[in-house]
Amino acid sequence: MKNLIPKIVITVLIVFIILVAIYFTTLNKSSKNAEQNLQITYQTVNMVTNIRFGISEFDSADPYITQNREMIYIDSLIFEPLLSISQDYNLTGCLAKEWSKVDSKSYVIKLKENVKWSNGENFTATNVKNSIETIQKNKTSIYYENVKNIKTIEVIDTNTIRINLNKEIPFFEYNLIFPIVLTNKENIIGTGKYKISSIGEKKIELTKNETWHEIENENPNIKTITINLYKTMGEVYNAFKLGSIDFLHTTNSNVEEYIGTMGYGKVKYPNREYDYLALNCKDTILKNTEVRKAISLVIDVEKIANSILENKAYKAYFPLQSNSYLLKDVSISDYTNAEEAKKILEDNRLEI
Repeated sequence: MKNLIPKIVITVLIVFIILVAIYFTTLNKSSKNAEQNLQITYQTVNMVTNIRFGISEFDSADPYITQNREMIYIDSLIFEPLLSISQDYNLTGCLAKEWSKVDSKSYVIKLKENVKWSNGENFTATNVKNSIETIQKNKTSIYYENVKNIKTIEVIDTNTIRINLNKEIPFFEYNLIFPIVLTNKENIIGTGKYKISSIGEKKIELTKNETWHEIENENPNIKTITINLYKTMGEVYNAFKLGSIDFLHTTNSNVEEYIGTMGYGKVKYPNREYDYLALNCKDTILKNTEVRKAISLVIDVEKIANSILENKAYKAYFPLQSNSYLLKDVSISDYTNAEEAKKILEDNRLEI
């Protein structure tokens, strides 16, 4: 009996090993079958690396010379200002990292380090001084008003500049949004995300600026931009319909009459123009603030925008854009109570 016990233990152990082997063999076969039955799909994404744009009445790519609105927008891709205005209309740094008002007529500006022009040269305070002086010599420049009251420019060091005005200008910082340009004998150079690679009679070629100081934070997928030049806006519309360009910008509210309504995407955005009703604040009744507020409330602005203006206008409560940082503490509900407005008008015996 004692001799049988070891034999039984060995037999049980062998059976256990065989069962384990069968289990893992079956598991491996199941896994292989699952892998064979697994359907793998791939999705191909076509990355757009070039876009074609169309403008009419091209005059110059130099931001200090051009009067072409579309070219001014395009130049913002090539040239950068000291300060820029954010989407909520606040002032933010671009080529400048710090700015301060020393006194009523003096400002000190610290520039960002390690900024390069698109040709590889270092960006310095002297470049800013030269740009300001270039604009001051051209009274027809759209940026002349920004710099006409600058009396002197002092280069303190490579990255610091002091601007002295001939008189106090309230909120002068908002004038520092003009582009900074480096001009050489061959072409004009900027520090922006794109650079001019060629300018011809029929088109301008822009390529991505690989030395752009913000490329690590915002690396554009578009490598090249082709700007086709046309004599008239009608030619631009025709080129868009024929597929010769991918994108156009227009302020024409009746653009559908020229390009149709199908086969393209459209983005609308408000500009800074607005219509308003001016009231005589010296009038016996209209001098009352509540009355004027009531009149503004009972005017159906939304109906005017949708029906009369064919949904081509936005409703506004103030002369400022609704996303302005200056309106962050303003409650729109204070300006939308039409029932309260009607009562005020009735109390003042004004017909609605």
